[in-house]
Amino acid sequence: MADTSLPKNLRTLHRGEEVLRRKALALVSEDKRLQLHLVVVERAMELADMLRQFDTRDEDLKLVQVLGMRIFNAFGAGVKLALSGYNQIATLIMRDILETVFLLDLFAGDRTLIEKWRRADKKARMKEFSPLRVREKLDARYGHTGNKRAALYEMFAELAGHPTMKSVYMLRPRKRAGWLRLDRFRRWISGASAGCRCGVPLSGRHAGRA
Repeated sequence: MADTSLPKNLRTLHRGEEVLRRKALALVSEDKRLQLHLVVVERAMELADMLRQFDTRDEDLKLVQVLGMRIFNAFGAGVKLALSGYNQIATLIMRDILETVFLLDLFAGDRTLIEKWRRADKKARMKEFSPLRVREKLDARYGHTGNKRAALYEMFAELAGHPTMKSVYMLRPRKRAGWLRLDRFRRWISGASAGCRCGVPLSGRHAGRA
């Protein structure tokens, strides 16, 4: 019996997505590097899920757990979208992951900032915890001068966060490869594992470090 719960065109779209997913998985099966990147993503998601299950009454740690859940959901959605050919939107999700990881890294160095962030109104939050301010504080803490955090964030913004000519490239098919562009798919998977590595682990031990 045909599934009529969705309009015809959406059913057709889903079938096309499943075709691209099978092609993407075939590419992964032939590329050890892609497989390793996906293992890194899986481990990050597993860590976030383990942290979610930790029973606590500490409101600061609860916030870290919620941010971990946000990262878990983002990685899950990003992988699904990337496998289905939606590389631009998957890249947009990576920017969200990166921003959340940077925030957690900031909290890891000074737990008092968690409560300050929780209680801040919009004006105070944007003044003290905007993405730019968070990156600046991390660069100052670690003595980094190369602005690599900003460059990575801006790369994701240019490719997917805003309508730019670079974002158009993410949507342009090639004659032979069609909509499943191996180079874009590889870049998303590599970027996802880089997002795992450039921040701080989500463990309560790090969240509680002064």
